Amino acid sequence: HRHVPPNFIVRVSGADKAGIVAKVTGVLAQDGFNILGLDSDVAGSEDKPVYIMQIAGIASVPLETLEASLSSLRSEGIDVNVSPVEMLVG
Repeated sequence: HRHVPPNFIVRVSGADKAGIVAKVTGVLAQDGFNILGLDSDVAGSEDKPVYIMQIAGIASVPLETLEASLSSLRSEGIDVNVSPVEMLVG
C-alpha cells in the first residue's frame, strides 16, 4: 500500500439538508476525484443549521475543471471552494 498525498482540498458549506454530500461527491466523482479524507460538521443555529464539509483528495484534472464542474452547485445554495494543496518537502 502506497500513501498518496492529496493535491486538492474542497471546502463546502450550505443549508443542512439531505443530499448535500451526495451532490458534491457525485460531481467530484465525474471528474475522477478520489476522496482520501472527508470531515464534516454542522454550525449555525438550530433554526438555520449550516453544513460544513472539507474533502481532501487527488485528481488528475486541472483546478479549473473541478471549479467549473462544482459551479453548478452554487445555484442550489451550496458554496464550494477548491484549492490546491501545497506540499512542503524538506
